[in-house]
Amino acid sequence: MDEQSDKVAEQARKYSGSVGRGLLNEQLAEIIEFSSDAQRRDWFERHENVPFWYERFDKSGLTPKLSSLADSWVEIEENVKRAAVQLDRPSKAASSKLVKAFGMYRFKAWSKEHWTLVPRPALSIVNHEKIRAMICVALETLGPHNGFPFELQCGQDVCIDGYDTLLLPPTGGGMAILFWIDLE
Repeated sequence: MDEQSDKVAEQARKYSGSVGRGLLNEQLAEIIEFSSDAQRRDWFERHENVPFWYERFDKSGLTPKLSSLADSWVEIEENVKRAAVQLDRPSKAASSKLVKAFGMYRFKAWSKEHWTLVPRPALSIVNHEKIRAMICVALETLGPHNGFPFELQCGQDVCIDGYDTLLLPPTGGGMAILFWIDLE
């Protein structure tokens, strides 16, 4: 294996311990069906060159459904503990107050042919110095084939530290729910 392959494999191992399934299948199925015709937000249409590794999608009525889903995730004590362990932070009491931002996103394809090292990929756009924990819930099988750095099955989730650095594949197209929680 080459050096990049080693780093990609190391990254997958690092996050494998925090992969879980923190939502009910029914909740996820409802979101997937409801959001099938969601559109890319206008801001992302106008700013395609902004170096985010994702772009947000939306449709009327989606926000309350995503809010409910994020709240459900953080109201399960095991999910919050799993995130805290991954980020090496003290756990907080499970509560919907932990959710600070959320949305439905598609991972962007990079113009480069090789994996790209992205610093601080999970920092929240809102109050980014404090909110450093991003939860990614796969809405389909994710992996290097569609813009996510390692394999996640539909419905699985993983916690990513905003101050971490990720190697991202040049591909794109995978859909996920991302939400940011306060574990500081």
